[in-house]
Amino acid sequence: MISNNITWILVLGYLVLSILVGNIAGRKEKNASNYFHSSLPSIVIAFACTGTAISGVMFIGTPGTTTIQGVGIWLAATTGGLLGVVLCNLVLGKPLSRLNKKFQTTTIPDMLVLIFHAPELRYIAIPCILILSIVFAACQWQSIGTLLNTLTGLNYTQATILGVIVVALYSVLGGNKSTSVVATVQVAIAMAACLYLVACALQVSGGSMTGLCRQVADVDPSLLRMTNTNLSLTAIISYVLMYGIGTLGQPAIVCKYFQIKEARLLPNTLLLGVISMVCTSLVPIVSLVMIIKIHAREIPPLAYSDACVPTFIATYCGPVAGGLLISACLAAIMSTGAALIVSAGSTLVKDIMMDWMHIDCNGRKGIIYSRVGMITVILLSVIIALFPTGGILQIGFAAFATFGAVFAPVIVLGLRWRRCTKQGAFFGMLSSFLLVSVITVLDIFDIWNWPFDLHISVVAMGVNIVLLILVSLSTPKQEKNFMPCV
Repeated sequence: MISNNITWILVLGYLVLSILVGNIAGRKEKNASNYFHSSLPSIVIAFACTGTAISGVMFIGTPGTTTIQGVGIWLAATTGGLLGVVLCNLVLGKPLSRLNKKFQTTTIPDMLVLIFHAPELRYIAIPCILILSIVFAACQWQSIGTLLNTLTGLNYTQATILGVIVVALYSVLGGNKSTSVVATVQVAIAMAACLYLVACALQVSGGSMTGLCRQVADVDPSLLRMTNTNLSLTAIISYVLMYGIGTLGQPAIVCKYFQIKEARLLPNTLLLGVISMVCTSLVPIVSLVMIIKIHAREIPPLAYSDACVPTFIATYCGPVAGGLLISACLAAIMSTGAALIVSAGSTLVKDIMMDWMHIDCNGRKGIIYSRVGMITVILLSVIIALFPTGGILQIGFAAFATFGAVFAPVIVLGLRWRRCTKQGAFFGMLSSFLLVSVITVLDIFDIWNWPFDLHISVVAMGVNIVLLILVSLSTPKQEKNFMPCV
């Protein structure tokens, strides 16, 4: 537990800075469309996407799971994350930029209706985005609660609510531009802190990665293997596929590419995204140090695996470094949480109120509706976070994987395959959503456990692709007015 005043001055300073930057960035928004959609430069797009991708899973969940399952889970998450950054830029960047330039597209349901001329696709896309965004946001609040509870002694509920209030103050008041600009600052802080955290971890363990690995091997050599009794090759492939391909279906990431100013800037976005992802993916090195120190009884066993990084910071980092590192962890978590509530809020207002119910959301009235929508999403996600039902990695990966299984195939094929029809998209999305949702809920609540190492989301994605292709080929060819990839 950290009690030094310097540490908390730095942490509070970061929280205040986030609120100020967010509100300054979003103060000129005058209607719901601007509130959820802004033209953004490549550095903001790159860092906002990275911030959304890394989340509490990379800073809290993955390091914690690595202490139990070994480096395989870390390498799988890192490989998948890098693959996701590359695929998003190469596969989606240019067509989504073109699509927005012509039609001012703002959300995934908006895009699907436009491509397929099928308003009925909203009936699947909207519930999926709302449910999964709320669950994924709850995972971020759970990460905040775990971090602050471990480091401050605040009880879990108080810690969670404190973090959520800060995110709400800049995201609800400022909207999309606010969260994107703040995410840029947050990822920059996180990158610098990650490098320092790794240096600190290596210093604590003797100064070299080779020496660190040798010490871990003395404790349990299986933890350094890609596969072991806790983690099969099939499971690792599942993680890589769903982190990599699944990124193509994340609404909070995909919608950022609607906002890039010029498609020619995409190489910059790709380079910055890769650099930031590499830096932030180094955090689980801390896990190896914790394995050694716990085995040597220098620190007591963790009460739960998600306490790995917070415990390291509290034990081995000084007050200044501790304050910066806590801020970095909060930055990574908050950037994802903010992006998710903006994504869900835009779906509530744009896709339901404006397009579906035809409610007038122009002017300041639209801003009010937008803020009420985001507050609703926040409250629902907080309720879930206050009653956690599993580890952060488990919940976060489940939500991320479901997004990928449902949306990645239909987005990619919808943009690039002329023969793809609305019927194929409908049945592909519906089947994958039902399959992965039912199995995941049964698994999380220990009603029935999925018996295979191949993650259910990979199976669901395969089912989505097969049905999408077969149904499309068996239904009349659909003429499309605009194919951004053709």
